[in-house]
Amino acid sequence: MELPAKADTYLRSGQFSTGYMLDYWREVATATLGAARFSFVRATGEMPSVLDHPDGRAEFFRYKSLLMAAISALPEVVVCLFDLERFGAEVLTWILCGPIPG
Repeated sequence: MELPAKADTYLRSGQFSTGYMLDYWREVATATLGAARFSFVRATGEMPSVLDHPDGRAEFFRYKSLLMAAISALPEVVVCLFDLERFGAEVLTWILCGPIPG
């Protein structure tokens, strides 16, 4: 089990980046599967503070859409955690049902 810090995942480039995050998920899944210890990857992530900012939300929703496409090709399940008190049900509804705002 790995528990990387936010600086090593969501903020690897100093700010949230869709490209860096997609690369991160691919790297972790590939390394885990390549180690031949596991044939399936399970992961979880806590939604970053980028959701606190309206400008960051559009990028994050874009990321979530691309992430779902990227992991669909891998034997991987990713569970995303949301603090409903912090972000509200509206954010969760957008992610689950669309349309993507912005």
